[in-house]
Order: sequence, then C-alpha cells, then structure tokens
Amino acid sequence: MHFTKEAIQSIIRIKLPADLVVPEHSNLGHFYRVHGKLLPSVTGALKLLKDESLQNWKVNTACQYILEHADRASTLESLAELIVEAKRQPQEIFTDAGSVGTDIHSYREQYFSEWIVTNKKPAKTTDFIPADENDIRAISAMRALQKFVDDYDYVPIACEVRVYSEKYNLAGSLDDIGFLGGELGDLVILDLKSSNYLHDIYWKQVAMYYMMFKENTGLKPKKCYILQVSKINGTYKLEEIKQIHKVVNGCKALFKVNACMEMIKNARAEKQTIQI
Repeated sequence: MHFTKEAIQSIIRIKLPADLVVPEHSNLGHFYRVHGKLLPSVTGALKLLKDESLQNWKVNTACQYILEHADRASTLESLAELIVEAKRQPQEIFTDAGSVGTDIHSYREQYFSEWIVTNKKPAKTTDFIPADENDIRAISAMRALQKFVDDYDYVPIACEVRVYSEKYNLAGSLDDIGFLGGELGDLVILDLKSSNYLHDIYWKQVAMYYMMFKENTGLKPKKCYILQVSKINGTYKLEEIKQIHKVVNGCKALFKVNACMEMIKNARAEKQTIQI
C-alpha cells in the first residue's frame, strides 16, 4: 500500500508525538526519556560495540601523523612527544568534523522543515546558511544535498524523527523520512553524513533507526540509505543499506551479547562472601 505524504505525517504525529521521546543529553552522552525511563542514544549504545573499520582508521591516522613528522623525532623525548600528539589526532579530527557536521545537519533540517511546512521546495539549499557564516565545507555539503534532491526527485516527509525501543534500551533521532522518486516513489529512510569516510557502524545506526521506526509507527520504509555529502567539491554518494533485515537481526544479537557481558561484569564486581 502506498501512503500519501499527509497520511504518513499523520501516523508519525499520532504514534510519535513530540513529547513522547524527549532528549535529555548531558556531559555523559546523549540520552532520551521515554515513559519515565532514561534510554541511551543509538550512537552511544553502539560505541560499546567494537567497529574494526573505525579502530583501523584511528590507528592509521596516528601512524600517518608520525610518518609526516618523523623528522622531529631526533631524541627519545621528542619521539615520546610525537607519539602523544599522534594519539590525539583522531579525536581532534572527530571534534572538528563534528562541529561542522552539526552545522550541516542544522541547515539541512531548516531546509527540509520549511519545505514540509510550506509544501513548496525552497529555491536553494545554501540560502539556509547564515550570511555571517562562510565555511566552505558547509557550502559544499549543502550544494551536494541540493544535487541529490534534484537528481533523485527526493521529497521530504519528516526530519529528526525521535524513535525508541524499550526492549533494546535504545532511542534516537533518525535524520529523514521521504519519498525517493517523487511523491509516488519509494518511502525511504535517509541518514546524512558529512564525514570523509563511511564506517561500518553507520549501517548499524541506520538499521536500528529502521527497526524502531517500523515498530513505533507500523510503517515500513522500502529502503534505507546513507547520503554522504562532500565538504570539498559539492558532490555526494548515496549508499543503500543492503539486506536491512539481516543487519537489524545482527545488531539485536550484538546488543544481547553486550547486555550479557555487562551483567557478568556487574555480578563479578559485587562483593560476595565465600563460605567454607
């Protein structure tokens, strides 16, 4: 059955009212309160699971930094300082990328939100970048978003949809729900990334959003995509999450294993009296 944009928006409003999943972030991480219970974000929960692609990137980034500055390591002391600097590089890159990435997400949300409210496509994505902010990375990313929207005739339905699962102790905000191929096209979940590299963990994030959205609303998006927008040259890459159901089942298994490991750790940490 093909639901209209208005029907889908109505279902989302009824099943996921704005006051149901409430952000309650802190310096400890991102959390959401649902039915009085505090749930960790999907991103935070997945950080507990090892992502080999992400770990390899961190190691390679640190090694590359050492190679590029090897001429400074003339003594053991200078080598030690270089190693400390190299260890900081991945986090510093993440922090910088995270800052501009947050801005890009905000501009994208404003762009889609105006489109949804007015039911009229805004002329230019870059119009949503404040005049006093001229970060060329954000400009490039928003131009890439414009190109994607035009190329695929993408129509936004809802953005920043807060979803949850009390069973798996998760909650989060999925980026976008929309039609790919015009209003008679496929209902899809779209996750925007402005990072230079797409890590395996992104598939897990989108899979959990898909699972929760489907369970919360009863709606079943036909496909899920990661939209990678370039901060350099205004291009984009659209990556489909293949075999989404298998990815969902795999993530469920991972969370069950992690819950078991946490249970064991907590049980062993408890003081126990040994009777002889």
